[in-house]
Amino acid sequence: ARQDIFHEDEHAKDVYLITSGKVALIMCVTGSGCRQIMEAKEGDLVGWSPLLGRPRLSVTAQALTPVKAIALNGADLLKLCNDNPQFGYDFMRCTACVLADRLNAVRWQLIDVHGVNLPEFALETD
Repeated sequence: ARQDIFHEDEHAKDVYLITSGKVALIMCVTGSGCRQIMEAKEGDLVGWSPLLGRPRLSVTAQALTPVKAIALNGADLLKLCNDNPQFGYDFMRCTACVLADRLNAVRWQLIDVHGVNLPEFALETD
């Protein structure tokens, strides 16, 4: 617990599959400090940046509890996906679900912080 797995802006090399424990995903903003944006748990994928060709990691991952994870080399995993299209499709589909969960978590945080200050938008059904 409390050990960093990787740091924001580090070179993106490995992808981690959490097999047990909980991991905080943290973003830091100069002058504003660091905030936990989400919690990853067993079965979640963290450090996905190399799968999308992103050279740097976008968050810091820190163990909240004792964690076991499988570290997968991102380049090797991407090659496996390219060489095995069905596996690649299924794996990238799961990765897209991870990204959708992360976006949704950030969306709810934006609503919590700025919800009353966002401009109103009339839908056709209104």
